[in-house]
Amino acid sequence: MNALFVPFLRHAALTLSIALGAMMNAAWLLHGLMRRGSYRPAAGWALFALRVFVATALMSVFLVWGAHHFDWLHMHAAARAGLLAAMVAAAVLLYFGSLLAMRLRLRELLKKA
Repeated sequence: MNALFVPFLRHAALTLSIALGAMMNAAWLLHGLMRRGSYRPAAGWALFALRVFVATALMSVFLVWGAHHFDWLHMHAAARAGLLAAMVAAAVLLYFGSLLAMRLRLRELLKKA
C-alpha cells in the first residue's frame, strides 16, 4: 500500500497504510469468527455502526473544510494554535452532538456486556 500512496501523500502514506492494514485485519478476523459461528453480533449493532459512521462523516467534512478554508501556513503561530484548538473543540462538539441528535447516549458506549 505504501508504494501506491507515497507518491501522492508523502509521509502521510505511512499512517494511512497502517490504518488500512489494521482495518483489513479486523475485517478478516470478524469475517472468520462469524463464519465459524464463534461470534454473532447482538441486535442493534447495525444501527449503532450507522450512527457512528454518520457522526464520523460529519466531523470529517468539517475538518476537511477547515483544512482548506484557512491559510494555515501564513498565520502567526499563536493564531494557528488558537484556531487549531477551536477546530478540534468544534469537531468534538459536532461528533458527540450528532451522536446525541441521533439518540445515541454516551452510556450506551460505556455499557459492559
